[in-house]
Amino acid sequence: MARAARQPRRTLRRDLVGGLALLIVLAAAALSLGAQYLTARRHAAQERGRLVAQAQAIATSLAPHLDAHGRGADGPNVERLLRASVADESVEGIRLVRARDGAVLYETGLVPADLPRPDPTAPATSMALDHGAFVLSAPVPALGSGPPAVVVQMVARPSSWTHPDALVQVFVPALGLGVVVAILAWLLVQRDVLAPLATVRRATSTLASGELGTRAPEDGPEEIRALAADFNRMAEALAELVERRAAERTLLLRSQNLATIGRVAAGVAHEVGNPLAAIAGYLAMLRDDLAGDEPRRALVERALGQVERIQGLVGQLLAYARPEPRSLARVDLADALRRFLSLLRHDPRLDGVTVTVETTGPCDLTTDAAAVEQIVRNLVVNGARAAREGPRPPAVTVRIHAHDGGVAVDVADSGPGVAADLRERIFEPFFTTSAAGEGTGLGLAISREIAGDLGGRLELLDGPAPPEGGALFRLWIPQGPAAPQAVPPQKSHGTDPVGPIP
Repeated sequence: MARAARQPRRTLRRDLVGGLALLIVLAAAALSLGAQYLTARRHAAQERGRLVAQAQAIATSLAPHLDAHGRGADGPNVERLLRASVADESVEGIRLVRARDGAVLYETGLVPADLPRPDPTAPATSMALDHGAFVLSAPVPALGSGPPAVVVQMVARPSSWTHPDALVQVFVPALGLGVVVAILAWLLVQRDVLAPLATVRRATSTLASGELGTRAPEDGPEEIRALAADFNRMAEALAELVERRAAERTLLLRSQNLATIGRVAAGVAHEVGNPLAAIAGYLAMLRDDLAGDEPRRALVERALGQVERIQGLVGQLLAYARPEPRSLARVDLADALRRFLSLLRHDPRLDGVTVTVETTGPCDLTTDAAAVEQIVRNLVVNGARAAREGPRPPAVTVRIHAHDGGVAVDVADSGPGVAADLRERIFEPFFTTSAAGEGTGLGLAISREIAGDLGGRLELLDGPAPPEGGALFRLWIPQGPAAPQAVPPQKSHGTDPVGPIP
């Protein structure tokens, strides 16, 4: 198959330069031709005026040689005068006509036979003939007060406008002016068209390389601004699309992990759950039988604790793989979490940690309060564990406030925070920063799934948590529809920040 011929590359710069150059040449040519036409017309008018004046001068010079009846037209003086006039290159012939009857008294040179009869009463006149010639009639002044007896008819052809340098003299300045105009037009096009287009092109190349935050400056003429604005809208839409696709991929990966863990959890629950229950029962019975043998009883209790820890792990796996149905009700989340955290302070995992609750007033919404309490318990326990590792006194602060059409629960700790290289993995299943034996890595993953089931989100905010300086997690729950079975929420009795839970 023959290879298609490559099309010549066209550029806007080349087209603009070529168009301007052609326009300048045409403008200079039109200006030159216009100037030439006007000059030629002015020259022709001047020539006609000169020939009329010449005919009048001939008539005036003949007056002394003619009598009142026109006799003497064939005299030597008249003949000599007329022949001298015909010597002019513009004059082709001269005829003397008697005014009374139109008879030709004298003729020299080339004079057409069909010349019209002149009017002796009219002043000097001119009339065009064929082939660019004119007949110019001038009455010979009569001696005394009588009417003219003789009329001079002169056939002449005006000299053409033959100046070879005239066109050049007009064309060169016109061309120079055109070049100046072209340079100014080029600079204007460069500033208002080519430079803004180059900026948009660079922005397009940068966007194509993957920098989705690239934006083109919206300046220049209206059309270029509209083009840049359309480009920026396209870039924003593309960035949103890429972000949405990334979120969908993340959600798909989480769903795949959930399905995998569900299959594993089902097998673990079936194969390990029942034997663990039996082992736990036997260890409990053995512990009761060793009531008087404290050393052995302590060993049995330690073994029973490990079995219960394994049962907790199996339960977390099942909770992550098979979420429980949610029971929605209308609740004052601020009041509910205050009461819940008052009980949570007795958890041994919070020993030595100051837990503070801050609210800005009632936060009514429709949600599953038990599910929210489960998330907050996991965040507070994780925060207490991290706070003990920080340089400041261990503290966890829970702030409950309205945010973005819902309620936000911010949990901040005074620990060392989350390293930048771990932030992307903090919500992955089985990922943990705790020491071996202290965590399974499912708490945050389960909490995030529960938040998603409630229509909200759980996220790790950027930057340290002020004033604690550690990690800052935010749980956001939407207002949600009002539950039909909802009961009036219990209101909080205080809106000021609350100190450590008593």
